[in-house]
Amino acid sequence: MDRPKQPASTRPLWFLAEDRSTGDISGLCLCQVVPRLVWVSNVAVRPPWRSRGLGLALLRHAFAEYERRGMRRVELSVDSESPTGAPRLYERAGMHVDKILAGSACQTAVITVLCAAECERHAVRQYLREWLYDGEDKATPCTPEVDVRACFAPLLRWVLVLWKGDSLALAVDATAHGQAITALVVSVLYRGTAIPVGWVILPGTAKGAWMPEILRLLRQLRPAVPADMTVLVLADRGLWSPRLFKRITDLGWHPLLQLTGSITF
Repeated sequence: MDRPKQPASTRPLWFLAEDRSTGDISGLCLCQVVPRLVWVSNVAVRPPWRSRGLGLALLRHAFAEYERRGMRRVELSVDSESPTGAPRLYERAGMHVDKILAGSACQTAVITVLCAAECERHAVRQYLREWLYDGEDKATPCTPEVDVRACFAPLLRWVLVLWKGDSLALAVDATAHGQAITALVVSVLYRGTAIPVGWVILPGTAKGAWMPEILRLLRQLRPAVPADMTVLVLADRGLWSPRLFKRITDLGWHPLLQLTGSITF
């Protein structure tokens, strides 16, 4: 079977710089279109041609070409401690910091990324703790609180901004932490890991069905997924329900559910 050809507008583009005197490639910039933006995969300049503005010229040329094609948003990721000074290069090209990835949900890792100076660590740590407290438990009690449910769709959109490909796998899972709580979670599956994008925390001894909460989570996440993306929804046999099957198909997604031996079609 022949593979379908990738639309010309979404094919990766290589921008190469050549030394005319030798014919050698002196630098390159590789870009590709992901949902709703251009992603810069790589910018590289060979050592003999560094510190001459070549990397900046490659970036500006790539930006101009994609703008000519109607693409105005460009993103990339970079190590803030890059020994080549890459962050300064991207700032000179007109880019700015939009997201900071700590690489871990560990509080210490997050604080290390957020702190510009060591003296700020205690203040930042306390700020994070206060942010997680209920309004009445904060150092300065207040009534406004964050409705976490309103964050689920934006969180999934943020994950998909960096997504490569036109298919997505979601997992629905229920995890009990002893008798204390039960977590109902919808996660994005990526390279052997699960990224939570929607959840409900219930008391471990609470009575009532889980399925209405799970169905609500899937409905809340639907607006974040592009209409042309193929979505698989996985769930264990313990969560099997005709209602879950119907909700997944009604959303235009594809159920991949483990079934009990008593299920017939």
